[in-house]
Amino acid sequence: MKRTLTVLCLSAILLLGVTPCIPLTSAQTSIEVGDYWVYKLDQTEYEGIQINGTMEMEIASETSRVVGGVSVDAFLCALTGTGTVSGTFMNITATGTLTVTGTQVRLVSNFSLVSQTMAMSMAMDAMGFQMTMTFGLETNFNPPFDEYIGDDELIVNTVVSSSTQMTGSTYMNILDFNTSEVIDFPGTQTMRIVDSGVSVETDAGTFECYKINVTATSDDNTTYETLYYSEKVGNYVKYEGGDLTGGMLGGGMTLKSYSHGASSSAAILYIGAGVVAIVVVIAIILLLVMKKRGAAPVAVSPPPPVQ
Repeated sequence: MKRTLTVLCLSAILLLGVTPCIPLTSAQTSIEVGDYWVYKLDQTEYEGIQINGTMEMEIASETSRVVGGVSVDAFLCALTGTGTVSGTFMNITATGTLTVTGTQVRLVSNFSLVSQTMAMSMAMDAMGFQMTMTFGLETNFNPPFDEYIGDDELIVNTVVSSSTQMTGSTYMNILDFNTSEVIDFPGTQTMRIVDSGVSVETDAGTFECYKINVTATSDDNTTYETLYYSEKVGNYVKYEGGDLTGGMLGGGMTLKSYSHGASSSAAILYIGAGVVAIVVVIAIILLLVMKKRGAAPVAVSPPPPVQ
């Protein structure tokens, strides 16, 4: 189980952005307080478990942080998400709802990721039982990582590679099983712009995008992702991949609505849908074990929302 928790932790971190470091002297981005991006999950199924939902990232305020011994301006980004879970695994049907809350701290200079928190709470019905499950993590990146391509040269064959040390902690509570683990491992990533002028259709509109292939490695686990970046939106409009070595993860996200600069739509870290599905599968396995022992599941109360 400890190894499973480690995989969950790595999965969430990699899905939420193991990204290249950009020097602190990079040019100021055009992102401002009040900008937001809302994404919907798609292609999200794991071992018969379906996930549907949305995730929003909003630039909530501007603050300061000490990075490398220097005080720098930073954005405080709020993450909120909701979704539903349904499906059948090992002949057990499960349904439920989930909520995600979290924060990201990013440099104003180039949107590099300094730190992040995430708390996921899920209420699920399975085998006649009602259960509450929680999973959370807190991660610091040294040096800061940046999956934001907007500060790089936007031409085909641009390559950005870097590494960082990720530290922090993670926890998981399912039924009467509670565990936590310390995070301390290196991460590396390479981003390559492989195409430009790629038309991507989303609920928020159709956008001309740069296509970026991403390979991220952490603690001997590797993810392969494809991202589509739009200058008009000021962020990615489509995400494909999250394929952890061994086929543990899959799925993607597309833009549903946004507000950036003078552009907006009324129609978006990052929910790791594969992580959610894996948690459901683990819960069902625990249910089976407890049923064989003749024990009744015990609901675990969720932690308070991340501030």
